[in-house]
Amino acid sequence: MWKLGMRPFFLLAAIWAGLAVPLWIAILFGIAPAPGEGGLDPLAWHRHAMIFGYTSAALAGFLLTAVPNWTASTPLAGRPLIGLVGIWIAARLANAALWWWGHHAPAVLPGLAILLDAGFYLLLALWAGRRILLAHNRNLPLPVLLLLLASASAWDLLAAGTEHAPFGLGADIGWRAGLAVMVMLIALIGGRITPAFTRNWLKMHGNPRAEGVVMTTRADVLVLLATAIGLGLWVAQPFSGLTGFALIMLGIAHVWRLSRWQGLSARPEPLLFILHLGMGWLAIGFLLEGSAILLEPASTSVALHAWTAGAIGTMTLAVMSRAALGHSGRPLVADRALVAMFTAVNLAVLARLSTGLWPAFTDIALMLAAAAWTLAFLIFLARFTPLLWQP
Repeated sequence: MWKLGMRPFFLLAAIWAGLAVPLWIAILFGIAPAPGEGGLDPLAWHRHAMIFGYTSAALAGFLLTAVPNWTASTPLAGRPLIGLVGIWIAARLANAALWWWGHHAPAVLPGLAILLDAGFYLLLALWAGRRILLAHNRNLPLPVLLLLLASASAWDLLAAGTEHAPFGLGADIGWRAGLAVMVMLIALIGGRITPAFTRNWLKMHGNPRAEGVVMTTRADVLVLLATAIGLGLWVAQPFSGLTGFALIMLGIAHVWRLSRWQGLSARPEPLLFILHLGMGWLAIGFLLEGSAILLEPASTSVALHAWTAGAIGTMTLAVMSRAALGHSGRPLVADRALVAMFTAVNLAVLARLSTGLWPAFTDIALMLAAAAWTLAFLIFLARFTPLLWQP
């Protein structure tokens, strides 16, 4: 159970995703109790729970499995892995307590929540960074991005319940920076594995289109650099016309990247094609968010779900599924359960985005989105808990 980091963290990620979203919907519609006087805004908890809760577990599972493969080093196992899992769980409990009590929380609680939340990323960054440096591996930007996530998480908690964070900056910078880093990670890692897996699969099946899959070029590097700059603009000036224009241009650039990976040829294998869909949501997220900033700033929160539920939700489920199958010796083929899971998560994205088109049906669409999202992760748990739990 404790020999591969993906085992506990992929299960925890799925459990948390399947619990946090229904709880948020229940609070939103008055089914579950909301914090009392002095408690924090439930929306702030929802953002933090997903951006720094769900994604941190999924990211940890991926890195704890991938970094030893990249660097030919020993995986984190035993008590150190159990300790890291314990820190993640404690961070979720501390965040929930801080959200519930808010301004009436014990004086030690905010600091404890920050220490646990940011400390998780910091420990992960130190572990990965050391191995990557010793192996002279090319993935050194990843520990840097983990340090940025640690800072963003701490900032978000530090600004909780206030209009302005320290130094007079916006209280929303923390969660925006966290989401920007996750979007950048999808662009970076997803943009590397999607064409590589596609080319390998096409070659294996004797498809001549394998040679048409374009791997990372200088143009891709320029797109990634522009993406980092554009996301930085979005964090600092989220409603600027320049930011909106930049995001639309980035959306077009990511559509162009995606068009060079022979995605349509991957349709016969859903476990591969879902990676292209996830990267498609990434591009759509840039286009929708940029358009919302320029045309209807009030709808930017709806557009963000193309990134969160779409790109992040789809890509994490896809990568967790591939890793669980591959490391348990199973064929990398999607069965009916996985097809249903991928269908459900994409229905969740479409339902959530539809609230911006038909406001009159917002309540129904939100419930449908939450139900489809939860179903996707319940299917993941049903399908992969036996594989991830057994020796």
